Parts: sequence; structure tokens; C-alpha cells
Amino acid sequence: MISSTDTISDAMASSKIPDTLSFDEMLKTAFEHSDVGIQIIDALGEIKYANSAALDIYGNTAEQAVKISQQPQQHYELYDLNNNKLSEGKWPYQRVINGENFESQKLKVVHIASKKSVYVDFRGLSKTDSHNQLKYGIIYTRDITKEIKTLKALEQKPIFVNTMMQISAITSDK
Repeated sequence: MISSTDTISDAMASSKIPDTLSFDEMLKTAFEHSDVGIQIIDALGEIKYANSAALDIYGNTAEQAVKISQQPQQHYELYDLNNNKLSEGKWPYQRVINGENFESQKLKVVHIASKKSVYVDFRGLSKTDSHNQLKYGIIYTRDITKEIKTLKALEQKPIFVNTMMQISAITSDK
């Protein structure tokens, strides 16, 4: 997978991308090599495409993702960062289905059966027709579990954080 710090030439050199591709093939190749999860949903919320980064966040295959997207509330529970359970109407997928565009919705996603959780930053884009009906939606996902766990650990160690800030201030003065 290509990280956001790689240049285009690094990406081309490190992958097995043919020299000539159609625009659709180039777009799909770019999606597949992104470290950001990308999911395209139809007007009913069914996943029509999910790249490998999106599938990796939840540990699903493409077939599992399509099946889960038909009744996600039976497989997952979503919580805000204060651990308040979200109603289904506030889920990122539902927001996109409702025609909403949004930049960031950071949530804890819990798989009901396994109780495994992951923190995800969602972005949503809705493409609507002239009657404001959803044609398709794009949901971008990024796993932020490490970031959230680090912040939570630091919140529980205020003395450590204070000391580190003091050391940082002392060393920056020199």
C-alpha cells in the first residue's frame, strides 16, 4: 500500500502498474493503493465498492461488507468519543444516504459479535440528482485507533504531560 508521503513516481516504481491504463483502471488503481478507506454506496446504502483500506479497518472481505451494509445495525454499534451510543440516523452511512456532506465524524465502531472496537474518522460525500435524491455516496474512512488511545493515555497521565511540556519548554529556550 502506498502511503500519503510517497510521491507518484515512488508509487509507480514500487507497484506493478502497467504503463497504459484506461481512466477507469487508473482510478481503481489509485483507490486500491490508497491508505484511506474508500467506499461507494448506492441510494439504499448498499456498498457497491470498497477498497482494501476500507475492508482492512473492519477486517471484512468485500462479500462480508456488502452483506453487512444491508443491515449494519445487526453487526455494529457506533459511539461518539464520549462513549455515547449513536442512533442509526446519525451513522455516517445514513448521513450520506440523507444527502449530507461532512468533513469529519470520529467514532468508536464496535463489532457486536466479537466486541472488537476500532476508532474511525469518517468523511461523507453525497451526489444527488436535481430532485435532491441520492444517486451515490462516497465514504472515506481512516483508522485513528492509535491516535485516540494515545490521547486517552495522556489524559490519564497529567503529571507526565506537564513534565514533558516543561522539558520541552526548557529545551526550546536553549
